[in-house]
Amino acid sequence: MNSLWLAFVFALCALGGWVGAHESIKNDCDRIGGFYIGNTTYNCTIGRARP
Repeated sequence: MNSLWLAFVFALCALGGWVGAHESIKNDCDRIGGFYIGNTTYNCTIGRARP
């Protein structure tokens, strides 16, 4: 039971981190049109992704 609980907590934390990262990038794209990682700046374009 302990390993099942640990796996559940790990999955919940991973999902929370994934959602938080995407929300942060979305907010930066909406606010300033881009985001940065280290010394690299990425510009955002808003539109539908191609399948």
